[in-house]
Amino acid sequence: MSDIYFHSYITDLTAAEQAWLTAELAGCSDGQYPTAYGEVENGALHLYSDEESPAELDVVAEMLQDFIRRFRPDATLRFGYARICEPNEDESGGGVIIVTGADITWRNTDEWLEAA
Repeated sequence: MSDIYFHSYITDLTAAEQAWLTAELAGCSDGQYPTAYGEVENGALHLYSDEESPAELDVVAEMLQDFIRRFRPDATLRFGYARICEPNEDESGGGVIIVTGADITWRNTDEWLEAA
């Protein structure tokens, strides 16, 4: 079993963006994005995962893409993640997810190593 950890920030949120994100995160337990955890404070979004809040990165990426399509159609958001697998540390790794309004691209450490 592996654990996935990540942090992502979006700053300079407008009032409309803050309201939409707050509503989406408030409904996460039974809403469209059931495993996206975060908080909106001081005009910024902080998304995260930890031991108590496991991440489903595809769900997080979809929520960010929905945000981009609604509010920032020309934006590109990027966030990294770490995958920790115990006791099989050779299965650990990580990567980056690049989100635009048109696409969600995944790049993991294995791909980078193979390309080097």
